[in-house]
Amino acid sequence: KDNEIGFLEILEYYNSNNQNDELGIFTTYDSSKLDSLAKIIIEIGSQIDFIIITGDISSTSSEKDLKVSSQIITSTIEKIYDEDNNSLIPHPNIVMLPGNHDRLCIIKQSIPKLSMATNLNFETYFNTYWNPSHSQTKKIHYEAFKINEEKKVLFIKIDFSFTRDFVNICNIGKGNATQDILDELEQGLSKISQDNSLIPFIMLHYSPLYDTSKDLILINRKKFITLLEKYKIKYLFCGHTHSNEFKNYNSVKVV
Repeated sequence: KDNEIGFLEILEYYNSNNQNDELGIFTTYDSSKLDSLAKIIIEIGSQIDFIIITGDISSTSSEKDLKVSSQIITSTIEKIYDEDNNSLIPHPNIVMLPGNHDRLCIIKQSIPKLSMATNLNFETYFNTYWNPSHSQTKKIHYEAFKINEEKKVLFIKIDFSFTRDFVNICNIGKGNATQDILDELEQGLSKISQDNSLIPFIMLHYSPLYDTSKDLILINRKKFITLLEKYKIKYLFCGHTHSNEFKNYNSVKVV
C-alpha cells in the first residue's frame, strides 16, 4: 500500500534506459520494480503455492543484472510472512529456469556477437533452482513438490536456448527444440506416465504459440507439442514474450 510503484507498472518490467547495457541495444531491468514485486509476494506469500519464474531474470546476464536479481530473490522472494509468529520464513516452492537473456555472453569484438555457449553466470547465481546435472543433455531439470500423502507436483524444466556456435543479434530470441533434448524428454515422460502419484507440469522459456515472429519462435515446436500430447501433458508454462496469455495449443493449456 505504501509503495508508489503500481502492479501494472511492475509487470512492464523493462526500463527504457539503455545506459547500463554494454552493447547499447538491450534494455536493463529496473531493480526497484523487481524489489516491489518481491514485497507484494511477501504480503500474499502464504496464499501462493508456487512461484514460477520462466526465464529472463536478467537482461544481459551481466554480473550486475544477475547479482541484483539474485540478491532480491534470496533476501526477499524466498521468504513469506508468517502471521502466527510475526516473522519471515522461507518460501519452499520457487521453480526457475534460464531464458535467452540469461544466456547472453558479450563478446568484445568490432562487430558485437553473442555467445550462449560459454556463459554459466546463471548457474553460478541460481544453481539452487537450476541444476540439470543428471540430464544427458544438461538441458532438463526435474523438480518435485509433495502436495499431500499421495500426490506430488513434478515440474519438468527445459532449456531450449541455443548453445552452439555464435548467434547473430537478430536471432537471439529463437529457441531450438533439438532432437537430442526431445529424445531425452520422451524417455523421462515415458517413465512419468507410469507413475500415478505424479502431476507433471512442463516449464520452458520459449512459447510454442508463436510461428510468425522470426524473433520469438521455438524451432521444432510441432514436434515438441506432439510429444506433450502423446503423454497427455496438460499444462505448459512459458516466458519470453513478457505478456500474460492463457491459450490452448491443441490439448495443451499454455500459460
